[in-house]
Amino acid sequence: MNRPRSFVRGRRSAIRQMGRPHPAVVSRSRLFFAGLLASLVVVLMYKHASCLADLARSATSQWQPIRSNVEAARKRQSQPLDLARDDAFEPKPRRRDMTPLSRRVSTRRKRALVDPATGTAAGPVAITAALPSTDSLSQRFISTYDGFFNSLTASAEALLAEKITPELAKRAAGVPGTGISSAKEAESLQAYLDCVASTGEWVHDPRGTSLAGSRSGLTVHKQESRHAACDKRYYKASGASTSDASGSSTRVPTSEWNVRESLKWTWHASPTCEALAPSSLSRSSAARSSRSHLPSRRRLCELLARKSTLLLGDTTQYSLHDLILDWTTVRPQSCYGDLYCMQHVLCEDVLAVPEGRAHEVENWEVDDRIYHRLPLPPTMPPGGTKLQVGRAIDASSETSGRPDGDGEASSTMNDLAKRGPSIKEGDALLRYRRTDGLRPARSQTRPLYRAPPTDVREYNQQWLADARRSDLVILNKAPLPLPREGFNLTFDAWVRDFTAQSNGAVSVEERALRVVEAAREVTELVWLPELVEALKAIRAPPSPADVLTLYRGGWRQHADCAAASLGVEATARPPTSAGDGPPPHLSPPTLASLLMRRSPSSDELELQPLHIAYHNTQLVFQNHLARTVILPAFRIPFLDLETPLSIWRSGMVGSSVASPFQALLGAHGGQTVLSPARRGLRSPASGDCTRYCFPSPGLAIERFFLGSMATILEAGWAGSTEREQAWVGNGFTTLKDRVGSRV
Repeated sequence: MNRPRSFVRGRRSAIRQMGRPHPAVVSRSRLFFAGLLASLVVVLMYKHASCLADLARSATSQWQPIRSNVEAARKRQSQPLDLARDDAFEPKPRRRDMTPLSRRVSTRRKRALVDPATGTAAGPVAITAALPSTDSLSQRFISTYDGFFNSLTASAEALLAEKITPELAKRAAGVPGTGISSAKEAESLQAYLDCVASTGEWVHDPRGTSLAGSRSGLTVHKQESRHAACDKRYYKASGASTSDASGSSTRVPTSEWNVRESLKWTWHASPTCEALAPSSLSRSSAARSSRSHLPSRRRLCELLARKSTLLLGDTTQYSLHDLILDWTTVRPQSCYGDLYCMQHVLCEDVLAVPEGRAHEVENWEVDDRIYHRLPLPPTMPPGGTKLQVGRAIDASSETSGRPDGDGEASSTMNDLAKRGPSIKEGDALLRYRRTDGLRPARSQTRPLYRAPPTDVREYNQQWLADARRSDLVILNKAPLPLPREGFNLTFDAWVRDFTAQSNGAVSVEERALRVVEAAREVTELVWLPELVEALKAIRAPPSPADVLTLYRGGWRQHADCAAASLGVEATARPPTSAGDGPPPHLSPPTLASLLMRRSPSSDELELQPLHIAYHNTQLVFQNHLARTVILPAFRIPFLDLETPLSIWRSGMVGSSVASPFQALLGAHGGQTVLSPARRGLRSPASGDCTRYCFPSPGLAIERFFLGSMATILEAGWAGSTEREQAWVGNGFTTLKDRVGSRV
C-alpha cells in the first residue's frame, strides 16, 4: 500500500495529464496558459473533494468497532454464561461508556484555564472516557486496533465458556462475601464506581478548600521511606521543613499551603454518577459527597474490624499495603519487605481514640510523624489541631488548665504506645503475598522460577491457602515484561528488530502498531488464561464460595515522570514544585502519545521506550477485558485506577530525583526530555515511574483504591440494618468460623 502523500502526488500527476489540451487546437502560448488554468482548477477541486472525504471518514469512525464491541459485551452479559443470574432480573443499569474519547460526538475536550498572572493552568482537567483517544492515528491503525479488541473479547468468551462449569456458576450470585445477592444491585454498584472514576474533572485547589470542608488532612506516611521521597525533596529544596528534629511544628502563613503542588488538586465526579448508585448506598450518600470519594478512617476501620484482608500482586500492590497501614494505624508497623511480610493488626489504635476526638483521626493529628509534617489546609476550621508530634490536643476542650502533656488524649496515646503487636481473636488483620504472575501452582512458586513466556525471574509466593481463609482478597495481575533479550529470537526479530528500524525504512506508526500487536498477542495467549485460572482457583471448590474478592486495575508507567523540562506547548501549564517532577497533563494522554513521542534531537516522532509502550498497551487491553468480560463472569468488582491516574506523571517515586522543572524555550517545542544532571539511580528505566509517593497526587490512589473499596464494603456489609447487624462489628462471623460450621 502506497503512503498517503505518494498517493496524492500520483493522483495530481494523472489529473494534470488529463487537463492538457491537444496542441493542434491551440497555439503554444495559449496551450501553456490554458493548461496552467486547468491544472489549478483540477487541483482545487481535488483538495475540496479530499477535505469532504476526510470529514466523512471522521464522522464514520466515531461510531465504529469499539462501540459495537461494548454493545456486544452488554448483550453477551444478558445471555447465558452467567453465574446464578436472577430469574426476575430487570434491565441492567446504564454502564459507563467505554468508547474512546475521539469517538464520542458529544464530547468536547476541556483545556485548563490559564491564570494570566502566573501563566499556569489553574482550571479543571476533564476526564470523560476510560479508553485512550485514538486522535491523530490513521484509519488503518484504528481499524486494526479495534479488531484486536474484538478478537480478545471473543477469545475471553470462549475460554470462560470452557472453564466455568454449571456447578461453578451456581456458587456465586450478586457479590459473594457480602450481603449483595442480586445481580441488579451488583451491576448498579459497578456502574457507579465506573462513573465516579472515569467521568469528572481534576480541579486545582491551592488552599485545600475541598479537603478542609470534609475536615480531612493529607495522608501521613509511616512505612517505607521510598514513598516519602517526594516530600523529602520538596522540603529540602524549599528550605521550609514543617517540623524539626524535636517534633515541634510551625504553622505556615494562612495565605498559602506549604505542600507539593500535586497535592493541591481535588477530584469532582460528574453529578450524574449519584443517580447510578444502588439504594444500598443511600445511607452514606451525604458522607460520600462531602468527602469527594475519600473514605472516613474511622468508618473504614469499623467495616474492617474482625476481618482478615489479603493483598496479592507485584510491588505496586505492596505499595498499597503501605497505604492501608497508613490509613488504619497511627504508628509505624514493622514489616520486613515485600518478600517477608508478616500479618499486621489494623485499626486497634484508630478505634481506641475516644469518639469525641474522632476528628483528630480524620485530620491525621493523632498520627506519629516519621518523615515530615504536612500542614493542614489554611482554610481548615479552627479546633481539632495540634502542634506537637504524638499529642492529641484539642484547642476547643482545653478548659481544665492542664498543660499540653496532661490531657485525656495524651494518656490515651501513651497507653497505645505501650501496647505490643500481639494478635488477639477478633483483630482486623492484613497480609501481603508477592505474586508477580498471580500463579497458584506450586511448581511456579520456586525461589528461582522463571516465567516460560519471558525467561524473566518471577516471585510467586504461595497464596492460595491464604486466600481460602481470608474474608477480603484484593488482587491484581500485572502486564508481562518484555522477554529477556536473546531468549525468544522470534520475538526479537518480530518486535525488537522491527521497532528499531529508522523512519526511512518503516514509519513510526507501523512500528507502534507492531507493539500493539505484540501486546495483544501476549494478552490473549498468556495473561488471559493465567488470570482465568487464578480466579477459578479462588472461586471453585475447595475454596469457600463466600470470599469477597476485588480486582484492582493497574495504572500506567509514565516515561516522563522524571523529566526536568517540557517544551512549552503553551505558556499555560499546571504549576509544579520540587519533588513532583513535571506537572500533570492538560488532558488524558491519547493512544498515540502512549506509543510515540517527539525525538529530543529532531522534530520527528519516535517510539516511546519499548518496555513502557509494551506495558501501557497491555494495560489498556487487560483492564478493558477484565472489566467487561472476565470479572462479571466471576462476580468480582473492579477498581479502576488507570483512568483517574492517567494525567498524573507527577508525584511518582522517580519524580523525587528529577532536576528542578522548568520550561524549555528551545526549537523543539512540545518535546519531553530527561535532564542529564542529577538523575541519580532512579529513572524511568529502573521502574520508579511505576510507583507513586504518598500522599499520592490529588490523593488519587486514596480516593480510587481505598475510597472505592470502602464504597463496596459500605454497600455490601452495611447497606441495610440487617446487613450491618450480620457483617459489621460483633455480629460478624469470620470466614473461618463459617467454614467450620459447615463441616
